[in-house]
Amino acid sequence: MAGKHRNNVLLAEGISDLFQLRLYSRDLELSNQNVLHREPLTSPVVILSLVNNSLLVYTTDNTLLHYLVVPTAEAIKLYPAGSISFDGVIANPNAVWVLSSMIPTAQKCWFLWMESVVIF
Repeated sequence: MAGKHRNNVLLAEGISDLFQLRLYSRDLELSNQNVLHREPLTSPVVILSLVNNSLLVYTTDNTLLHYLVVPTAEAIKLYPAGSISFDGVIANPNAVWVLSSMIPTAQKCWFLWMESVVIF
């Protein structure tokens, strides 16, 4: 998150049966009035992994969600870029400790996340 948006905090929150990601500015109090972006989720978060502008969110329902983190002139937004279920592959989602992603070297010259996803 380059530029003026690099000082943000990303939190996963769960209250009762409501789960969400929240983006805040580090310069402001972490309150409901200062939320830059909310992203609702269907289940609790196990792991968050942020690499450049790509956010991976692994949840207890055994789903890996991929978001693009896009700074705008006024705020910062999360745009869904895809998801995959690991049902039948991972028996216990809470046992997963680490999550990462990579773009194969052969694809780095032509693969740009921001140019491969249409944002509405």
